[in-house]
Amino acid sequence: MIGAHCLAISDFAGARRGFERAKALASEAGDRESATMNDGYLALTGLLEDESGAAARLTTVLAELGERAKFEHGAFYAQQLETALRVLGAGRTL
Repeated sequence: MIGAHCLAISDFAGARRGFERAKALASEAGDRESATMNDGYLALTGLLEDESGAAARLTTVLAELGERAKFEHGAFYAQQLETALRVLGAGRTL
């Protein structure tokens, strides 16, 4: 949640720290789905910072989350990422 709040106010360094911490905790707990979602938010943060390769990483994460056999809630998480891109992306697309 902290990462999302930071992202909303364009505090990209804070967002990155929040998403990296959330990913680490999810990984530690064995929650691959949440870890992957946080990979998506890290890629989105990079995209908003005009980081090279971020769009490709986000596209990969969205495809992975969309694999229903792999993740129970992946489609929902992918939709969250797509909404965040639309709201925060200032016209950026994948």
